[in-house]
Amino acid sequence: MRLPDGRRLTVARYGPPGRPPIVYMHGFLGSRLEPCAALPADAHVLAVDRPGYGGTDPQPAPSLRAFGADVAAALDRLGAGEVTLVGISAGAPYALAAGIVLGARVRACVLAAGVAGPDAVETAGGAVRLFRRRPQALRRLLRMAAPALRDERVARTFLALATRLAHERFASAAERRRVVRALSSSVAEAVRTGPAGALADIDLIGRPWDVDPGELRVPCLVLHGTDDPVVPAAHAEWYGTHLPQGRVELVAARGHIAFLVGQARRIVAALGHPATFERVQTHQYNP
Repeated sequence: MRLPDGRRLTVARYGPPGRPPIVYMHGFLGSRLEPCAALPADAHVLAVDRPGYGGTDPQPAPSLRAFGADVAAALDRLGAGEVTLVGISAGAPYALAAGIVLGARVRACVLAAGVAGPDAVETAGGAVRLFRRRPQALRRLLRMAAPALRDERVARTFLALATRLAHERFASAAERRRVVRALSSSVAEAVRTGPAGALADIDLIGRPWDVDPGELRVPCLVLHGTDDPVVPAAHAEWYGTHLPQGRVELVAARGHIAFLVGQARRIVAALGHPATFERVQTHQYNP
């Protein structure tokens, strides 16, 4: 669809209508195809290509708050009223921004293995620290790799290697193959027009945000694995101390992608019953 300023924003719809849709914000090097890797088929999902990814044009000046306004305009065009939000990994700040802009239209939000503010990125360790420690090197690598990753076979090889190096613990070898196959399509689509989306992520997430998490006034469940080598659990601590209605649930799990796949049904169930957020058995990170 066309946004008010003429830019394109691409949305995929999954599952049966008839309930408030889950607006899905994909992770780093992801796209609107990402939900195919894990979310149950009966979930009503609107998956958004973030700026510069897939079929969505880059922003003239990358901004989380402006992205929230883009989502609001898209939902207006689609005739969507009340929604829920989920932000996966690097999509968490974007879900937060959308929740702030949408305000009362949002019933609830889940941030799963979500990247937190730049101070957490700087100090918490994990692979995501490269956004702050080595941004120029990461940008060069993305520019070189993007043309090859447009080929799904290359993307599949890359993901298979990455999940093994990160010691991702999937439920079975068959699940690993299924997830890698689905995500390879998403990665290839993510860089179809170039690495602009991933480069914008590095820019936006690694610097002070133009939204304040304290502005989010809806129940927000922060789900995180205890042993995440990509986005460490300290990022959940950051959200727990910055979100007025945030509740942190740490799950004893190793991995990043495997954790998110394992929590897919939990995320959908939680968004269907946001009142249960108040009764979540929280970890010490909860303020």
